[in-house]
Amino acid sequence: MTSFDAVTTWTEDSDGARLVVDDTWQQGKALFGGVQAAAGLRAFEALVGADRPLRSVSATFVGLAGSEPLRRDVRILRDGRSVTIGRCDLISDEGVACTVTAAFGGARTSVVERRLERGDVV
Repeated sequence: MTSFDAVTTWTEDSDGARLVVDDTWQQGKALFGGVQAAAGLRAFEALVGADRPLRSVSATFVGLAGSEPLRRDVRILRDGRSVTIGRCDLISDEGVACTVTAAFGGARTSVVERRLERGDVV
């Protein structure tokens, strides 16, 4: 299996970081959505500490992400005591291609204890 790092490259130029993805990760003329979502998450690594693991992620595929390099606009929307919320837009030559919103948070103690039981699947 090929690693994500082997098929993606982030480069820096005067307009910021750009993502170049190997052509084998295209479906027709568009980049696979999972690669876009993973690239958006990867953009948060330098901004969010390792003490706050990923808790929730949402990817919205707004427009076409073709074979041209994608620019990223990554922001921390809120950095609280226990949770960090961020957004990363991946931008093609035609506009926003994908928006990834993620929540990162550390573990907390709680007086609430729930046992999750798996129900039968019909």
